[in-house]
Amino acid sequence: MHPSLDPSAADGDQELDLLDLTCPACDSDLIADELFLSHRVCGSCNRHFSIGARERIALLVDGGVFEELNTTFAPPESTLARDRFPSAERLAEHHHLQVIGEAVVSGLGRVGGVTTVVVALDDHLVGASLGALMTEKIILALDYARSRKHPLVLLCAGAATSGQAGPLALVQGGRLATAFSQLHLEGVPVAGVLTHPIAGPLFANLAAHCDVLYSEPGVLVSGGTADGGMPNTRRWQPADTLAAEGWIDAIVDRSRIRGQIAAFIDVVGEGGFVRPGAAPVPRGGVAMTAAEALANLEHPDRPGSAGIVASLVSGFVELRGDRVSSDNQSVTCGIGRIDSLPVAICAQRGERELETASPDASAARKIARLARLAGRLELPLVMLVDGGASSQPAPFSPEAAYAVSSLATMIAQLPVPVIAIGTGKVAGPLSTSLMIGDRQFLMSSAVYAAVDDIIPGGGLVPGSPRRPRNHGRVNPATGVLTARECEELGLIDGVINEPRPGAHADPDAAFAAVRSALLASLAELTGTGQRRLLDTRHRRQRTLGQSTPEGLAAVRSELWELHEWQRSVGRSLDEWRERWDQLKLSQPRISFQRPDINDLAAKLRARRTELLERARIGDRSGE
Repeated sequence: MHPSLDPSAADGDQELDLLDLTCPACDSDLIADELFLSHRVCGSCNRHFSIGARERIALLVDGGVFEELNTTFAPPESTLARDRFPSAERLAEHHHLQVIGEAVVSGLGRVGGVTTVVVALDDHLVGASLGALMTEKIILALDYARSRKHPLVLLCAGAATSGQAGPLALVQGGRLATAFSQLHLEGVPVAGVLTHPIAGPLFANLAAHCDVLYSEPGVLVSGGTADGGMPNTRRWQPADTLAAEGWIDAIVDRSRIRGQIAAFIDVVGEGGFVRPGAAPVPRGGVAMTAAEALANLEHPDRPGSAGIVASLVSGFVELRGDRVSSDNQSVTCGIGRIDSLPVAICAQRGERELETASPDASAARKIARLARLAGRLELPLVMLVDGGASSQPAPFSPEAAYAVSSLATMIAQLPVPVIAIGTGKVAGPLSTSLMIGDRQFLMSSAVYAAVDDIIPGGGLVPGSPRRPRNHGRVNPATGVLTARECEELGLIDGVINEPRPGAHADPDAAFAAVRSALLASLAELTGTGQRRLLDTRHRRQRTLGQSTPEGLAAVRSELWELHEWQRSVGRSLDEWRERWDQLKLSQPRISFQRPDINDLAAKLRARRTELLERARIGDRSGE
């Protein structure tokens, strides 16, 4: 621990005895507060006081042992080293360089026993934006982490000073983005911590590049700067708002930051393996009817996806937020270890676990964030799917459509093993997209549920007046395909058998069955190269449902139905044509041909002559 925060230091105790320290928030005495003496946090109201960059590092690294990097940092244009008798201006420049050494502190330390590169910013010396020199020192630390493949931890702060960063500050965001992109390409994990205060440009250029981002309580993020380079206090955003809108993963007390960061680094810092020997999922078994499966899914004691994750994964670190608008509670995402192998896992929670249904757009973005992290860090991706199909179809949303399609494309191209397990109702675009993978399973009570389509007018698309043969069709009474039917159609690799009558009868046995299926699949897939993995996945999806007799029968049934529709449309057209002809025959024929003028004049003269002759004959008969 840093000496300034060590409560056992005799000089510090003597000085504190002469002071009368009270918390400005709750007026509690801080002299005897051990949490304040060790972490500068009020033990009564949890107010977090400001500390320097070196003090933050001392609280983070194991034993306070820290080896600083770039201690002799100086820009290339500095002439102090070349001047034998430096002038006062040169000495002032050297003093500013020493200030930079205190404003940005970087070095090596162990966090949870793993060697880590730590970069800390001092909020009293860093303004609302970074200048060229501070950025250069940060980039040097990033390059060191990339070359050594060490995890990186950023302690982000800055905005308490009004110092001007200079005109070059306008382009430092691009420099940092380039350095972070190289870091991500090398698969180096990045964790960040927000401390109070922090300006918006610092959040955008540093914190936004972190794989996981935590915040101390009471942190305020400035949305911009006012005159003089100071943060605009009218546009502060508190940490609670950032968490609710999905911008950070969690708000963590200063005393727990080390444990939180260490848990993340423990999962992603070192690889693991799966012990071979797990039995593959057997094919066949006792099939459940659709009614039995639906009854099991609605049972109040059936374990949900959250329980499955807790039983499968050790050292689980949850990722929250979609980094756009919200933290969707319908999916649980995070990383952890399954039998010492680090994995990324997402669990879709059905409506039985939630009070209300959640939109698919934010859920898809949250899962996509996890998938990107899995791809960068080469973590196998495990997806537990339970869409919780509703009796009422969800309204169409272009936002959700784009988010789900982007997620499906990403999963199809992800260069890591992907395993999907349906634990409940697989229904809707999001759930079916999550069933893309190298191995696909359904628990014996899980079903594929059909969701009725919606037309713009709000009504349901009418069904076919004539139903073809029932090969591979959704049960019209229940609207679902059972797990065994999906296996027969070739839609999945196998069925994970639950204890009879369902998982609610023996949750531990159900968890063990899921775990066995996962271990067997992971042991088989983790040794496969990326190119072969992607080629096999694409080939599987290309021929999905066409590799079994039942699947081919379903294709023929679909073709027969299309022919029936074609014949029905043809009969309808013939009927309408016949009715039109009958309607035309019942109406008088009117010629629209333009008559000849001479012919018309001759007819008029003949008619006139005829009428005159009749008139003369009438006159003679009257006489």
